[in-house]
Amino acid sequence: MGNFFDKKEVEQIKMLNASSGNHHRFRPYDLNNPEDMAEMLEFSIGEYCDCMTYLKRVESVRTSFAEIVETTGAKSWLEGKRRGKNFVSNTSIVLKSVKGNLERLSAKATDRCMNAMRIALEAPPQHQERIFGRTHSLDTEKIEEFVATFFEQVRHSSFHYEIRKNYEDFVKLVNAGLNVS
Repeated sequence: MGNFFDKKEVEQIKMLNASSGNHHRFRPYDLNNPEDMAEMLEFSIGEYCDCMTYLKRVESVRTSFAEIVETTGAKSWLEGKRRGKNFVSNTSIVLKSVKGNLERLSAKATDRCMNAMRIALEAPPQHQERIFGRTHSLDTEKIEEFVATFFEQVRHSSFHYEIRKNYEDFVKLVNAGLNVS
């Protein structure tokens, strides 16, 4: 199994992990190992949930800011324009840019998480048992259909600030969605 990073970067990541208490990975996942597959799914769910949470927050800030401008912002906009600095317009531009960046990050995180979910649902029984606590027997078409529907529904959810809790919730939702109690 090769490294994602060169030797110097691996050492830097190890130092970062030691100083921050994080566990940033520097080796590829071994999909023949159920523990690696579970970790891949867990961290892709964490990334997905974080990106969706931050995107929702920025959307909320943009909406609130637009409401402020509509009700009280005309004076600020005109004053900024007279001084050659339009803070209202600049703020709106920055918020739009941040939202666009988060939408792109969220789309990538969604793709990675959907792919990890597909891999987990196509995995051998011992891998699925480790990940879901049971096995699911679906053909590729059913997996695609389930994953698309699942992510359409879950994107409107609220998420936790703990990767493990989000992972556990996703597993429960997958099992419930596949009618397994």
